[in-house]
Amino acid sequence: MLRKIAAVAAVLMLAGCVTAPPNPLTPTVREAMFVKDVQTAWTLDAKGNPQPKTDEDKAKLQENNAKLDERLKAAVTEAFATSPAGAEPVAFKINIKRANPGFLGSVDADVAVIRLADGAEVGVYKDVMGADTSGANGGLLGIAIAAAMKPDSIGIMSNNFATTLRARFDAKK
Repeated sequence: MLRKIAAVAAVLMLAGCVTAPPNPLTPTVREAMFVKDVQTAWTLDAKGNPQPKTDEDKAKLQENNAKLDERLKAAVTEAFATSPAGAEPVAFKINIKRANPGFLGSVDADVAVIRLADGAEVGVYKDVMGADTSGANGGLLGIAIAAAMKPDSIGIMSNNFATTLRARFDAKK
């Protein structure tokens, strides 16, 4: 009886595991390219995006989105600066779908790989996420300390996004 319970528990735990989506680019295609340009586009959907209520909130959100745009481009450019080092130039077009820049914020985007020679889309990395988890690991105390220290949340989100994209790009499958 105990074995059956353990087996059912193991199946339920494994059923909850999240696997990374398959890599849309083969290793041969990835090795032949180099990232020449990083572009962003904003197609925010209403779900999951903050809706400012005042003009002041609207201005602050626009300022944060502009910072996020700049920092995302810089972080992804840096993450792909030296590799892959093939001969075919490509651009990464980051289509930002959801963004909540700020303390414990997050960003969700699709990243299209565009071959610059003919403008063809080579592949798309769907739902790449970046988050500011600077205070989340310490529970309520960690959040309180992080809030008091005012970390660079947009920078943390951008770097986390670039790291996630790089990991998905380098994935074997």
